[in-house]
Amino acid sequence: MSVVTATAVATALTPGVAAADPTTPPPIPTPPPAPTLSFDEVVMNGTGCPGQGDGVGVTVGGGKVVLDFTRFTARVGGSSTLPDRRKNCAVNISVTPAEGYTYTVSEATYDLATDLVAGTDAEQLAAYYYSETAADTTVVPAKHYTTAGASTDTHVHDAAALAPLGAAPCGQSSSVNVNSQVRFTAASAAEQASTITVRRATVHLTAVPC
Repeated sequence: MSVVTATAVATALTPGVAAADPTTPPPIPTPPPAPTLSFDEVVMNGTGCPGQGDGVGVTVGGGKVVLDFTRFTARVGGSSTLPDRRKNCAVNISVTPAEGYTYTVSEATYDLATDLVAGTDAEQLAAYYYSETAADTTVVPAKHYTTAGASTDTHVHDAAALAPLGAAPCGQSSSVNVNSQVRFTAASAAEQASTITVRRATVHLTAVPC
């Protein structure tokens, strides 16, 4: 005589109950949400951005800060003066990362326009540092422009160029400073003015675990 336990009988008589299929793969766990970065304040000053909100549009979110300029132009020749040959904009971005994270500047892109007379040389360059480590400033080599006539360009400071900057210190309120400039290194005697303009700068930041 075979003996069937009560538990086995109940299982056998309950409709819709089936043994788990051992060939079914386990469910894929849902990844945690991406860590967030909060931008608390963006402060700037310089001859290319002479006043907070004066001639500069600021957009933040999605891990980046976008600055649209209307007055960030260096000029030589024509009716320009000596101070016109170099323009700069120093930007301080205050950042609060998610708990357990800090951040790094992963990329910065600059949209530029030039209109140069033959024999005129211009360049764009930028320096980066975290407020807590100002002595460790990273300067990206300048991009030079010598071609006569009007042109546009996108100059990218990528992760390789920014690698010496590293990440902001963990466990501290922090800000990153970006000081960019355009300037003329040589000028012709032409009466026609030459210009180099930063139209937009985009600073990309990425959260990294501490």
